Amino acid sequence: MCGRYTLIHPTTDILQRFGLTQIKIEGLPVEIEPRANIAPSQLVPAVVNHGFGKEQFRMLDALRWGFLPMWVKDIKKSPPMINARAETLAEKAYFKGALRSRRCIIPADSFYEWDGQGKARRPYRFQFKDQRLFGMAGLYEEWSSPTGGDIVTCCIVTVAANRLLSRFHDRMPAILDPEDEARWLDSDVDSFEAQLMLKSHDPYDMDCYPVSPELNKATASGLHLVDFYDEAEVQADMQAKKQTKNRGQKSDENPDQLKLF
Repeated sequence: MCGRYTLIHPTTDILQRFGLTQIKIEGLPVEIEPRANIAPSQLVPAVVNHGFGKEQFRMLDALRWGFLPMWVKDIKKSPPMINARAETLAEKAYFKGALRSRRCIIPADSFYEWDGQGKARRPYRFQFKDQRLFGMAGLYEEWSSPTGGDIVTCCIVTVAANRLLSRFHDRMPAILDPEDEARWLDSDVDSFEAQLMLKSHDPYDMDCYPVSPELNKATASGLHLVDFYDEAEVQADMQAKKQTKNRGQKSDENPDQLKLF
């Protein structure tokens, strides 16, 4: 599964890494704001191909994370999907049309998974050891709201988790090899060939570390969210501050002053 990720690299790095010369302005600023907690239902940057055949060109667009096929009328009966399993894309009516001709790449520099349950649930950040940008395989679709207006929605394709992730979850985002990215975007490449590009990434090229439990809230924001979180150290620091505060309160009391109450 992939339900939260980051995109912190500057806009120039993103454009260069994915061979982009244009940003579609609607929904995105010219400079992409660094974000440490990208969550479902938000607008996300995505690389898409426009045009057909040899006239295709790449553009960075703003898509709504939560995939809806164009034929969905009632989102209560058919809710937006944030992920799609690579193994069944060609079989599912929800996704097979988009797999044929509406594939995208979702840039990221890390993603999160959680360990534990309930109050003990803790987030971990997964990234490449060299902290490089990567492209997650995605699908997109234009959906017409019954109340009017068109929304371009997307989802992240997932594959079986590698060894690093498997203790946290049985799925992970499908990270495309850079040499496959152009073919993934190419609408002339058929569904069968596209699915062959979807595989688990080498675990030895990645690492992970614990981050702040603030991430348990989808609304949390701030680049501090990607900092290493040592729970024991945080608890010790809180205890030290509490003791300092208590000592300060005691020193304010005058032992020579008579107390009436």
